[in-house]
Amino acid sequence: MRLSGPTLRYDVVGVFTDRAFAGNPLAVVHGAQDLAGEQMLAIAREFNLSETAFPLPPTSAGAHYRVRIFTPLTELPFAGLPGIGTAWLLAATGRIAPGDAVQQSDGGLHAVHTEEHSATLIGGEPLVGQHLDAPALAIACGLVLSDVDTVASAGVAGAGMDFSFLPVRADSVARAVPKPAEITENAVGRGVVPVAFDAERRTTRTRMFRASGGEDPATGAAHSHSVPGWWTGVSCQATASRSTT
Repeated sequence: MRLSGPTLRYDVVGVFTDRAFAGNPLAVVHGAQDLAGEQMLAIAREFNLSETAFPLPPTSAGAHYRVRIFTPLTELPFAGLPGIGTAWLLAATGRIAPGDAVQQSDGGLHAVHTEEHSATLIGGEPLVGQHLDAPALAIACGLVLSDVDTVASAGVAGAGMDFSFLPVRADSVARAVPKPAEITENAVGRGVVPVAFDAERRTTRTRMFRASGGEDPATGAAHSHSVPGWWTGVSCQATASRSTT
């Protein structure tokens, strides 16, 4: 049944993948400049994805567009998944020119670069916060003290959004099982990230357990600064399936 009244077009974008229906899904709702924040939140709850993005006209000089980002529970100032997915989609549909652009979010202005099958987003200024109790975070991840890697201290870091990072052994990442109550009690920021660091290859293997519950299969804002002392931005490949309502 089609409801009466105004309608908005939306796209569903698969981010962090090069194949349709294999990535982290993102809903992008167009033409929402007349909606209040409460209405955007209601739409995000209806989609019930990790994030829903609303591209809007910019309000800052130098920005090509603005994006507001909502989870089913709240609005976020910045996040990698919707930032990357929205940039790629707007370029793919001709709403911004491919190449370099500036995306505005409540977390600031972010440089983006789009190509035919990929987009790159530079997050906020990397910041390192307080140290955290590694044994408590290990318990929150369903791990034990022997899983903890001393390559770096457990603690808070962010590049537009804060997360709690727990360095662990390589074989421990896959065994992690989140305990929501312990995460809420011991983590700072959006969630806890068990991270295994390969110093020789300068790569990491990570997962992200949200403080609000559940796991993000891929989250750019967390993964972009999961390597101790190293941060270069967030890059992905994306494909899209499109629907209209």
